[in-house]
Amino acid sequence: MCLLTVCFLTAFLGVYAGAAEKKGAAPKKEKAAEAAKETSGDSQKNTTESTTFQPLRIVGGIPDTLPIPGDARPYAESRYAKEIDRALAFMVFKCRESGRWIWYVLLDYLQRQYDLPERYSFEFTASNVVMTEENDLRDRLLRMSDPAFMLPLEKIEESSGAEYFLQRALYCKDYPIEDELVAQMADFVADESNYVVSPVAFAAVIMRQSQCVANTRNYMRLRGTLGVLYRERLTKEGIQNAFSAEALAMLKLLKYEKMLQENWLPEAVSYQNEDGGWADVFRRSNPGSSAPRATLFMLWAMLQDAMPDVEEVPLLKPGAVAEGEAAEVIKSP
Repeated sequence: MCLLTVCFLTAFLGVYAGAAEKKGAAPKKEKAAEAAKETSGDSQKNTTESTTFQPLRIVGGIPDTLPIPGDARPYAESRYAKEIDRALAFMVFKCRESGRWIWYVLLDYLQRQYDLPERYSFEFTASNVVMTEENDLRDRLLRMSDPAFMLPLEKIEESSGAEYFLQRALYCKDYPIEDELVAQMADFVADESNYVVSPVAFAAVIMRQSQCVANTRNYMRLRGTLGVLYRERLTKEGIQNAFSAEALAMLKLLKYEKMLQENWLPEAVSYQNEDGGWADVFRRSNPGSSAPRATLFMLWAMLQDAMPDVEEVPLLKPGAVAEGEAAEVIKSP
């Protein structure tokens, strides 16, 4: 079970993100651009200018040729390039877990952050989403991928806990956040009974990137409490589950990469399953089925390792709503 999905997700994607686009994005950095030209063999060349996909043969839910011919690989020089290829393939071609749309939203962020091919982007529109009876739950996070979507504050106020904090961060430009709310977030993370903290970690990053909060004592306490929590769990519990993968990625996102030990990521990578994913519980013998939560965070951590100097882009996808202009308020049924 994945942290965000356990808390508040039941909607699922009807059409996977990889089928939509037909050409790779150009890397931002010169080093990334050179890496994108690397080949996995004499016959595989970078074809980011091509407008057509080569036909893919899918075996066991995954392309039988990896890396995918024609796809740019800005991470080609990484020590984990092959593992990244396999993880990307799992997320786009094989992952079919209910509620997986949230992981596609985050994969879309990775595509923007690391200039991955456009097949990993995700345009969230009503036409490519199969909605369940739990539309209300889905709507609470729709802003992550649809900047024009808007929930009224009274609807957000119906939520509680980690979900509420994330929603307030998603709409912090529309509904300003008081320092007291940041203090409540820090208290929530400090409470050991609240094991699920990823929504609050995302909220902390979004508020910083959106410049919705000042660098107050409460914000520093929130960020510091999250960093210590992730580090302590890795230190005490070791590399053993999807939370370990989350911690590896989130520590860098929170700007606490110095808290990471050099052996943690290699050990976590070693638990990759044959299909390219990671199970929610890491085991050498009788490994469990690959899951999107663990796989997405492991992919994130490997890309961070591959391109540590890439310029940060916002978690929230840029939208067409002009600064200071209110988006249309869409009331959930």
